[in-house]
Formats: sequence, structure tokens, C-alpha cells
Amino acid sequence: MSLDSNNVTESSTAMARRLRVCNGEIEDKISGLPDSVIDHILSFLPTKIVVATSLLSKHWKQFWRSQHSLYFDDASFPDAFAFCQFLKSIMVRRDKTLPILSFHLICRRYTLSDNDFEYFAIGANFNGVENVIIDFCLPTTLPPTLSLKELRSLTTTLPPLFLTSTTLSVLKLKKVNLSMIRRIHLPSLKVLHLESVIFIMYEYLKSLIYGCPILQELEINDLRVNITYMMIPRPMPCIPSLIRANISYYSMFDVPRDVWHYPIPFEWLYNVEHLRLQLNSSPPTISSVFLNLTHLDLIFNFDHERPLTVSKWCWLRKMLQNTPNLQTLIIHNLFSVEARVLHHFNRWEWDDPKIVPKCLLSHLTTTCLLGDCELPFAKYIMQNSRLLSTMTIQSPKDTNTKLQMEEDLSSCPRISPACNLLFI
Repeated sequence: MSLDSNNVTESSTAMARRLRVCNGEIEDKISGLPDSVIDHILSFLPTKIVVATSLLSKHWKQFWRSQHSLYFDDASFPDAFAFCQFLKSIMVRRDKTLPILSFHLICRRYTLSDNDFEYFAIGANFNGVENVIIDFCLPTTLPPTLSLKELRSLTTTLPPLFLTSTTLSVLKLKKVNLSMIRRIHLPSLKVLHLESVIFIMYEYLKSLIYGCPILQELEINDLRVNITYMMIPRPMPCIPSLIRANISYYSMFDVPRDVWHYPIPFEWLYNVEHLRLQLNSSPPTISSVFLNLTHLDLIFNFDHERPLTVSKWCWLRKMLQNTPNLQTLIIHNLFSVEARVLHHFNRWEWDDPKIVPKCLLSHLTTTCLLGDCELPFAKYIMQNSRLLSTMTIQSPKDTNTKLQMEEDLSSCPRISPACNLLFI
């Protein structure tokens, strides 16, 4: 049968269906749509709702069985047993000849045991899966002082089959642990997000990064790594295809001996183009040049109770020297450093570098300073950035301080004639 004949047949079927479902002045327009369109609409809904549509009519009875996208959320289930039974039922009764292309599992209220998770994962057809999102929201936070044994008891083990998919392109994990992993092979993975993920061995973390040769987007927050048998990590080549990275670095203080808030090696990121760093502890060591970096978003979340963190300006000077092609710089200061602290650590305040960074001379066009603005740094940027077009600064809440700062910066010379100073 020709393509045109197929289209005519499908159109005739849809028209006939619309005529059958008409009831007075009310018409079921959704049922009149082609099956392919209905399938596409259902792919955006939670699986529980999709299954409920089977009660509408005989025509709707089989749609849920052929869904390529599965979205499970325990929010509407009375208890963990009911949620688990629903998961198993769907995996057993769906059409296993059709692959699962997108799988989203979110547990807001109940935990899922390792055995239950692996049972329905093995029973499903994940051959061809492209997107996997696994989000165990409970508990809401993992306290930093938990031991490895306690962390494992509060998280669910990720079935190894998710780490050997040749088609998987997006993997987002939250509050799971990786243990007993024999092989990691994700040749198609481009997006990897890890939040509060526990690695039972450091080698698993390294193998995960090595196993994603075309990784383009990396997001890491609150990694926990077992360091009981861990030797000092050897340098590892940077991720070759990395474009975007969003990394949070946490403090090493007040953690048990067998687990570490692991800050991934900074050298893994040297090829990145768009970098967002949240620094909750001393900044990472810079030992190479970020040749591809054009956008840098820095969040300094330093607690002024630890005065050594004032060394951020020393780190920032080196970072600017090592990002020769930087075009956009955004800095958030979430904690203010008290004047009494600065008084004792004057050597760590902003000092103009002897050599103007190359990025200021030839590339930097946009700068945004949020939170407590350091006037010497802001003035240095305006006085030395030849191509600067926009300088945005968050004004203090205090009216007198705000007026004084705005007057001071407005009168500051700007080397770029196109520089526009904005206060927000």
C-alpha cells in the first residue's frame, strides 16, 4: 500500500471515530485524533494517569501498554507496598516488544528496596532507552556526618544495567549508591547529573567518567565517596567533549573517616566552555589553562567563621589569568566577610595583578556582581576590560551605602567606551 493510501485510511478512521463519539453538541475531539498523536500526548503524563485512561472506552484500553515513556511518582499512593505493586504490574503487563525510551522514577514519600528496584528493572525492556531520571527525594538531606554504612541504608543501589546502555543519552541520579559495578559503558551519554550520589569505591566514579566518551554536560552536587581503601587520585585527562558543567565543591570538615564529600579533580573540566562553580570550601587548585571557557559563573558560599576562605581573591586572580577567552563573568557572594576578619587577613583582599589578564584585554564583554560587591575588584574590571559592554552590580539594601557605592562606581573611569553600568 502506498504512503498516500495509508494517510487516506488513517484519515477515514479518524473521521469515522469522530462521528461515533459525537453526542448531541458535545464531541470527543481527543479520541478523534490519530493514534500516533494520542500516544505522543500521553507520553507527557505520569504513568498512573495514562493507565487510568484505559477506562474511557475500548479504544483507549491498550494505549498505556504501548507507551515508550514511563513516569512513576509515589506521591499519590497510600503506602510503599501499593506503589511497588503498581511498578511491578506495569513492567509485567506492558508490551515488552516495545522499548522504553524514557524512564523517570521519583520517590517523594517512600523508599524502594534494592531487591524491588532490581526486580522491575530487570523485568523491563531497557534496550534502546535514551533518558533515565531516578530521584529518591527521601530523606530531604543527607547529613555530612553520616558513615558509609548509614549512607547505604538511606539510599537505594542503582541496578548495573543502567550503566551499560549503548543508547542512553541522558542520565540523572539523585540519592542512589553505586556498588558492585563490574562494567560501565555509556558510549552515547551526553548529559550526566549526580546529586547526593554515594560511590562505594573511588574507582566507580572514575570509571563512570571514563565510560562516557562523548559527555557534553556534567552536573555534580554533594558526592560522597568511600575513601577507606582509596589511594591519592592520580591525574586524569580532562573530559574531551565537555561543554557545560555545574559543580558544587563542599567542605572536607566534620565528615567521618570512611566517607568524603569528594570534589572532583579540577583537571577533568579543562575543556569546558560554560562553567558554573559553587564553592562552599577552599577553591580547587588550578594547574592548567581553560582555553575553551567563555562563560564563568562563580558562587562563593564562604562562611565568614572560616577566615581562610578570604583567599578567594588570590584564587580568582589566577583563574582570570588561566581563562584567556573568557567573555562572561558572574560572581555571587552569598556570605559577607566581616570587616574584623578582613582586618586580620588584609593580604587576601583583592590586589590588582601585575599583568592584566588576557581575557580582560581582548574578550570579556559582560560582568555581573551579585551579593556583597567588592569595590576594588569592580573598579579593576571597569578600568581594564577593553571590550566590556555591560557591568551589572547588585546594590546594597542600606540606602546610604547604596548611594555611596553607586556614586563611587559611576565616577570610576572605564577603558571601554561602550561600557554600560547597571545597578539592580
